[in-house]
Amino acid sequence: MGLKGRLPTDIELLSELQILNLSFNKGLTGQLRALIGKLTKLVHLNLVGCSFFGPIPDAIGSLTKPSYLSLKNNSFSGPIPPSIGNLADLTFIDLSDNKLQGSIPVSNGTTLGLDKLLKARRFHFGNNQLSGPIPPRLFSSTMAMIHLLYDALWLIH
Repeated sequence: MGLKGRLPTDIELLSELQILNLSFNKGLTGQLRALIGKLTKLVHLNLVGCSFFGPIPDAIGSLTKPSYLSLKNNSFSGPIPPSIGNLADLTFIDLSDNKLQGSIPVSNGTTLGLDKLLKARRFHFGNNQLSGPIPPRLFSSTMAMIHLLYDALWLIH
């Protein structure tokens, strides 16, 4: 659509919004603000191929219904927010082709992690700047996962 600029702060007023697909608008830039967490009826968040940068806000874990989350091919940096582990209905997660750093978060009793995404069938983490070993607790036999991409992800120790 050729959209340009930043997400307006009044996007939080779209309280009934279920699908937000702004993909392939290279002119969309700026940081994804914490107010994205106020879109509690959002089921589908697709921001592929835009020019967002900075950290993925921890408030993304405040979404209660998403089944699809794709932030692929932006310039998101910093760690993967452990709060994404709150997204219990998530079946697809794509964080690939960004500049994410650190390790993949797993829960440890006091913090959440992606190991809580039991319904997630597809995990895409490739082409980031993540580091450390793949956490053994990330996957379990109770997960619905059928597809995992982590190419060009990190050096395993």
